Amino acid sequence: MIVSHPSYDRLLMGSPLRRSGVCLVICAALLVLLALAFLVHLTLLAGMRSDVASVFYRALALSSVFAAVPLTVLWFLDRRERENPWLFAAAFLWGAFIATALALPFNTVFFQIVDAWVAQHPVVKRLLGPDAAMMLAAPISAPIAEEIAKALGVLLLFWLLRAEFDNMRDGIIYGALIGLGFNWFEAALYVAQGYAEYGVAPYGAQFGSRYALFGLGGHALFTGIFGASLGLAIQTRRSWIRILAPIAGLVLAIAAHMLNNALPLLVTLAGAAAGMPPPEHEPPPDTGFLENFVGDTLTQLVIFLPFFLIMALAVWRSGVWERRVIREELAEEVGQTISTGE
Repeated sequence: MIVSHPSYDRLLMGSPLRRSGVCLVICAALLVLLALAFLVHLTLLAGMRSDVASVFYRALALSSVFAAVPLTVLWFLDRRERENPWLFAAAFLWGAFIATALALPFNTVFFQIVDAWVAQHPVVKRLLGPDAAMMLAAPISAPIAEEIAKALGVLLLFWLLRAEFDNMRDGIIYGALIGLGFNWFEAALYVAQGYAEYGVAPYGAQFGSRYALFGLGGHALFTGIFGASLGLAIQTRRSWIRILAPIAGLVLAIAAHMLNNALPLLVTLAGAAAGMPPPEHEPPPDTGFLENFVGDTLTQLVIFLPFFLIMALAVWRSGVWERRVIREELAEEVGQTISTGE
């Protein structure tokens, strides 16, 4: 049996969701995934004190305000072929709730394993300080677990809604949206965790850092690279690029994330080599949003320059491709419904 309705015929063109049996199986799997995500986040929120939960909700509201800027940029980049607004929201919410829920258990378990290992090797703690387990776990667990969880959202959109995913620009948009959703939720969570640990909510430090480059760095950049690579695989006619591009894109996303998370470890090791004592476990400095925004923007531009160049090239080439397709498709309409200039 083929499912058909004028309102979503185009959206589901070529989609496995057009077949009722397959649609039921996929929907059931997605409902299980949603239930799992709900339980993970419910457990997380239930474990917060009431004052910590209040800080978290306020931080989430502030994160929504900051996220409006990069969302507007992505909406502008998508101006030539608007994606369905529901897909915009679905991509963002996948990153915010599904990807975070999938990554959280893996990160927690891996951190516990590393923490136990550090406890058995006191020389590591003497070298790196009280945050040794975090420094060692963060560059390994989070990049792999989080980038795979976010990439699954991009792949799901490609598989289920193939008609809405047809070029590199689409991949950039969907990947960046999922990354923004992840950053939106994680920024608020880290503010709440900072408050729970030190009694002061680090709004300026977290939002200034996580929305540096107007929110287009960090998770949006990492997953945007993977989305661009998947879009390139769709556009190209070379079979070897179709196979290698998504793999290379995921590897680059994980590598960029690893570099980001390894910075505290690299700084500590450099200090140890210079004879400096390891950093103590102290409250973060009370810095404002603007100071962190400017500082982290400049830092990201330097450290992630190769990745930004890759993304800039992808945005430029996708725009060239879109304009060429538009010209070719409208060529026969010149003099009839449109002018040469149009």
